[in-house]
Amino acid sequence: MGRFGSVAIAPIYRYNSALTYSLAAASVPLSAYQISRDPGYARLPGGRRQTIHFGGRGAQSFEGYHVVDLGLTCGIPVWRELRPWIKVEVLNVLNNQKLISWDTTVTANTTGPVDEYGLPTQYTRAASFGQATGTTNYPRPRSGLDGGRTFLMALGVRF
Repeated sequence: MGRFGSVAIAPIYRYNSALTYSLAAASVPLSAYQISRDPGYARLPGGRRQTIHFGGRGAQSFEGYHVVDLGLTCGIPVWRELRPWIKVEVLNVLNNQKLISWDTTVTANTTGPVDEYGLPTQYTRAASFGQATGTTNYPRPRSGLDGGRTFLMALGVRF
């Protein structure tokens, strides 16, 4: 803008790909078969408890998401090198509130079929499975900030 100062516009498009998770039940007791096959450990692994995975590890996926941010910086020359400036940022301009992660809690179904080691092959989803458990289950503008549209402003002087 010549002698009237400067303006910089910075649009940013971000795509964050989906994270993966596993369907796993924690603290499942060792089966009678596993205990009978103890090769002589001083202590059985995990205090006789284990985590059982249903399907492959990392076989499930959360959702990926898109976010648009916009930055605007204006500088105004006052005298020689003295130049006050203002910067305004709008993060998540389109206010993306998509659910991108959720509760993945499952428990082993001990009344269903078992495999050759006596471990359950089926699971039961928790009542909150697939639901948000906190603000981090939605797109976050930046690390440490909660989701939703966010406005930031800064003032300064260059000399």
